[in-house]
Amino acid sequence: MTLINRIFAALVVLMGLGLLLGGIYLATLGGSLYYVLAGLAYLIAGILLWRRQARGVWLLVLVAVLTIPWALWESGTFYWALFPRLLVPLALASLGLLLLPSVLPEASRGTMLASVSWRSWGQSCSSRLPSCRMASFRQCRIRLIRRRLQT
Repeated sequence: MTLINRIFAALVVLMGLGLLLGGIYLATLGGSLYYVLAGLAYLIAGILLWRRQARGVWLLVLVAVLTIPWALWESGTFYWALFPRLLVPLALASLGLLLLPSVLPEASRGTMLASVSWRSWGQSCSSRLPSCRMASFRQCRIRLIRRRLQT
């Protein structure tokens, strides 16, 4: 894991702690429970990211997606009230997705890239040619063309 990933995970944990503690105080005053839940989710996501588990990134994305309806309910469509409520969750989710390939283990990176390139081509590499799972897109395509020419 790179230093950037560690710093990002530590910042997410610190933000989660801040939101959790501030959210508990706000909830005791009769405020929204969103901050407690978001703080807990960020705390868990930061721990998962520290452990190099991709579920941490998906938890950041989930918080960002679920923040949108809460922010609309809380402030309506007024831009200046909506912007600060959405900026940090969407930025954290974007950074998490940007760092996702470095969180994944080496073996699943190649498989993920091969499956993404084949899906964009419209065919599943693993169903057509099981030997192409770790091969490059060009190599799999050449094998498919050769196989078609042989039949």
